[in-house]
Order: sequence, then structure tokens, then C-alpha cells
Amino acid sequence: MGEEEFLILSLSDTTQGGKILAEKIRDTLAKNPITYKQSLISMTTSIGIGLTESQLDAEAALTTLLFHADKALYAAKNNGRNQVIIYNPALQNTSSA
Repeated sequence: MGEEEFLILSLSDTTQGGKILAEKIRDTLAKNPITYKQSLISMTTSIGIGLTESQLDAEAALTTLLFHADKALYAAKNNGRNQVIIYNPALQNTSSA
């Protein structure tokens, strides 16, 4: 989406499937450092999961989904990194910087 951020869109009726996928990605990155120019590079990731309501039109749903994912991502970064956070309304008024 920007800089070091990317988006994975996964459709599900519950957040549990998205959480499982996100944890697999996070865990795999953390357990598999890469070698570059004879240096071992460890990686971690912070992941935010966004939610939207099915009754919204496509544009409103996408806007809501991206807003929620961004809020959850920055909560993961601000709370220590290398974790998965699912959006919840308490994150609504937090800063995304």
C-alpha cells in the first residue's frame, strides 16, 4: 500500500480465519531469517486486520476496511511490534503515526 506496507485481502465471515493467516505469516517471517551478502537478516512483521460490514456498498466497505486495518496496524506497531491486532472500536480515535 505504501512504503513497507502491503495488503492481503481475505474474505471471511469471521475474523478467526484472517487471524490464523496473519499469525502464520508473522510466525514464518520470524522463524526464517534470510541471507544477503553473507549477512543473516532477521525479520518480523506487525499486522493489522480490518473489518467491514457486508451491508455497505463496495466503495464504503473498502474505505472502512482500509481505515480499520490501518488503525490495527499502528496499534500493533505501537504496542511492541511483531504481532497481529484485529481492529476494534477502541482503536477508532488513536493516532496512525
